[in-house]
Amino acid sequence: MTGIREALRELPRSAQRLIWLVTAAAVALCAAAIALAPAAMSPVPVVAIAASMVLGERFGLDIDSRNDNTIRFALADTAVFAALAFTAPGNVALGALLGILIAQLLERTEPIKVLFNCAQYTVCASLAAITLFSIADDPLRLDSRTVLGFALAVALFIVANSVLIALITGFVTQRNPLRLAQQLAPTSALVPACNGAFAVLVLVLWVNAPFALAAMAAPLILLHLASRAQTSEQRLRNRSDLLVEVERNLAEARDPVEVSRLISEGVRTTLGLSAALWHDGRWRAGAPEGSGSCPVDGEADPQRGTLADFGLLGEERALAVPFGPGVLVAWGEGAATADELLPWLERFARSARVHLDRAAASMALEQERATLEAVVGGTADGILVLDDDGIVRLWNDAMASLTGTTDGRHQQVHDVLGPGPWQDPGVHDVIRPNTNTDDGRIWRVAIASVDDAGLGRLSVAVVHDVTEERRVAQAKDDMLAIVSHELRTPLTPIKASAQLLSQRADRLDQHQRQRLLDQIENRADHLGRLVEDLILVAQLSSQGSDPPRVVPATADLVQVVRGEVDRAQESLPEHVVAYEGPESLLGTTDALRLQQVLANLLDNAGKFSPTGGTISVHVIERDEHVEIRVIDEGPGVPLEDRDRVFERFERLEDPLRMRTSGAGLGLFIVRALVRALGGEVTIDDGPTAGTAATVQLPLLGVTTGPVVVEPPPRIARRSEQHDRR
Repeated sequence: MTGIREALRELPRSAQRLIWLVTAAAVALCAAAIALAPAAMSPVPVVAIAASMVLGERFGLDIDSRNDNTIRFALADTAVFAALAFTAPGNVALGALLGILIAQLLERTEPIKVLFNCAQYTVCASLAAITLFSIADDPLRLDSRTVLGFALAVALFIVANSVLIALITGFVTQRNPLRLAQQLAPTSALVPACNGAFAVLVLVLWVNAPFALAAMAAPLILLHLASRAQTSEQRLRNRSDLLVEVERNLAEARDPVEVSRLISEGVRTTLGLSAALWHDGRWRAGAPEGSGSCPVDGEADPQRGTLADFGLLGEERALAVPFGPGVLVAWGEGAATADELLPWLERFARSARVHLDRAAASMALEQERATLEAVVGGTADGILVLDDDGIVRLWNDAMASLTGTTDGRHQQVHDVLGPGPWQDPGVHDVIRPNTNTDDGRIWRVAIASVDDAGLGRLSVAVVHDVTEERRVAQAKDDMLAIVSHELRTPLTPIKASAQLLSQRADRLDQHQRQRLLDQIENRADHLGRLVEDLILVAQLSSQGSDPPRVVPATADLVQVVRGEVDRAQESLPEHVVAYEGPESLLGTTDALRLQQVLANLLDNAGKFSPTGGTISVHVIERDEHVEIRVIDEGPGVPLEDRDRVFERFERLEDPLRMRTSGAGLGLFIVRALVRALGGEVTIDDGPTAGTAATVQLPLLGVTTGPVVVEPPPRIARRSEQHDRR
């Protein structure tokens, strides 16, 4: 009862009401039928009717209809219709109820369906029995009243049966019952009508020629056996067609999960069974939630048992078919008892083994291909594969980026890349010509030959752009040459002066000795400044050490500038260093860092101004900023090199043929410190000639954090330009 109540709650309200209404009608009509002839009630006819119905349900014919459906013509209704003439209405009603109940239980029908089917059939049988009993005086006497009563009884049975089937189907499926009744009428009326006609024939023979009833058994049995053979053949043909469709779908499956799902669904559609697949240490598909491990050995013989015996959740009877790396478990009606199902399940198991292995290999191949594509597509080096005819078979994204050609496949390599050792094994350096997409690039190309079964001999080339590496190497060489030159320049006079003092000190007067000592001190100071610049550059460029900080404070910017102008005039006596600007200008800055900036700019201007030339320093107040300009009368800086001169160790001439001293660090330090002070520095042409270095700083507030230097741009060597530090 609990199962019936739960099933009822899942049905629509209209269907629930109909079931209870039909059940109540069945009880009432059955009681009415008993009340018509209570003295004639006997268990013998009740049992006989029930037994005849169960036997008649098993003994029938399957008829193919025009809409490709199969109609089951059984003789259960014949037993009921024939009983109308032989026994009391109450016996007919109870016999029909008992017979349909046993038949439904044998078919393992759901409880809610058993309830409705028993109630519906009892209503129909009771109506027919009451009708015939009310019209015919003696049903065994074949007069007009008997024929009329029998016809009305069968008609009433058919109408009630058709209406109730249409109503319950419409209410459950939410469809129009009237339209359903029209659609189902031919099928739901045909079988009872045929059974009624057959019952009349049996009745006629019983009254007039009882011995002829035995003669009817032979053709009926032959028809039944022929029907079973036809049904079995049709079922075999249908299953074969479904299996072919399943195999076709399995052949297209790409992974084991999909194969397992198709096997499970194929068993359900082909055999009407539920199925679960155990493979690779886990249930792949179809297993109830909460199932455990399958204990069946994959090499064992098929086994019968319950779901729990095979590791699945449940107690239903099941059949397990091992297939080497896995087990196919099927359950449902007849799964553990019907021998005809075992060969089909074994075929599914063999298919599972073949296609699971193939799908696993295919998936592994796809993963390897995806990994290879990811490696080839994600590598920074260009990769191309050529066949023996020089046709490009593979062209990765990095190759497209190197050449500017999106896809070079299926083209001759010489048409895409030009002449080169593209099919010569080994490592080659290839200089790319100047084009719109390649500006004198240098490629390191490593080529290896491999043999492919399908494409023959292939050349695999890995292309690495070493242009920047060569330029960095050249920059290192230039830096070493510059630093060596700058270190050697002050050391030579220091050593010469020291040797004179050591060997001829007694021959030199006081003035000469002092001049040599001053020279040693000056050169040592120069050497110290160079070393300090190198250390400062290392600090500014390092990410692992703490860079210098600026310490802002209120200061007279003019006083700082004029102090550096005076010191420059002392160190550059062959030049005129002039100041132009206000007498005083207060601002917030780091005076020490500003002094370093000005010292480097003035020293740089002195190197490139001609002897007797003027170096002008201008201070201009502009709104909330101050502009400091250092103007010389040197050769100037070409427009295209005005950003490059701020790079480390940057010289605009060949370091082996330099005419001026300097390590190429001054302007790099200037830009880093100016940016730390919250400003910017630029290089422009002077008013008439020479170079104007402009420093723009805020008057209020500067950066108080550490100096942050952007990574230096590419260092390139320009050997034919003028030197500028």
